Amino acid sequence: MTLREFLLKNAPREEMRRRQSREEWIVAVDRLLAQLRTWLADSQTAELLDLEPLAFEKREQFLGTYHIKGLAIHFGERTVKVVPVGRAVLAHLGPYAEPGHENAEGRVDITNGAYKYLVYRKLNDAAEEQWLVQDERSDIRPLDREQFEAILQALLS
Repeated sequence: MTLREFLLKNAPREEMRRRQSREEWIVAVDRLLAQLRTWLADSQTAELLDLEPLAFEKREQFLGTYHIKGLAIHFGERTVKVVPVGRAVLAHLGPYAEPGHENAEGRVDITNGAYKYLVYRKLNDAAEEQWLVQDERSDIRPLDREQFEAILQALLS
């Protein structure tokens, strides 16, 4: 028996599930950050904005401690941060809720420190991912390039 086989055989099931959930969440946030960078590049704002990668150490119940990335978007003296909050969040997704999928599978905030937009991750039965955004002034809606640009305009103004 190899060391790997021994570890797999003797690893508590809960720890294996925790690692899998943690890695899945980290990869999902990485995909979101890549999408945001792509939208910024497509809108030809690269020469006007400074993008700074951020790193966070998080500790979540049922996930343990992990490292995850974020993003700071600088426009002169103003900064908007994209900050992962956590995978285990409670948020009713309103019209985007499907039976059995009423709650989000993660939350990332887009904030300027004074105001924030809550970005929720939704998975359907086929484990397809959709990101939804909400602020206190509006209903929940899909996050797309148009919404992201409107959020940046609001937070950078």
